[in-house]
Amino acid sequence: MAVHKIPLPAGVSRGAIIGKGGDKIERMRIESKALIWIRFDRGTLSETVLIEGSAAAVAEAKQLVWQAIYDAALGIGESLAADLCCSTGHGDIGTCRVPMGRIPQQ
Repeated sequence: MAVHKIPLPAGVSRGAIIGKGGDKIERMRIESKALIWIRFDRGTLSETVLIEGSAAAVAEAKQLVWQAIYDAALGIGESLAADLCCSTGHGDIGTCRVPMGRIPQQ
């Protein structure tokens, strides 16, 4: 079993991953066949998405989570989405999507 951690960027809330009533995270779990949950660290006041499963399941879940993070950042404002794109190596805001197989290596 592989485990992967994705820190939620500042300005992106857990709701971007969970969705209304948990529907988004549940869809990601079903589609990827991975366990996905969010951990809050009281010491740093930060949140981390945790993904566990087979290598293939984790890879699929990472793609879905990064896309949700990017979409939320774009909804907040183009500057946050542009910062996220640049920091993850996905180009400028006009071309930045999280293409399959090109997720950040964190």
